[in-house]
Amino acid sequence: MVRACGYRVAGVLTGAHGKDALREAGATDVLGSVAELPDVLARAEAS
Repeated sequence: MVRACGYRVAGVLTGAHGKDALREAGATDVLGSVAELPDVLARAEAS
């Protein structure tokens, strides 16, 4: 539902779930670290 509204959903690979599980759960962006979040947000604003 969140993605249907045009929102981005970020999953971070610091927990128990891997990239595939995060994508299946609806993540539009899968990050290796929360330190990557500012770049993801900047790209989202630019598009």
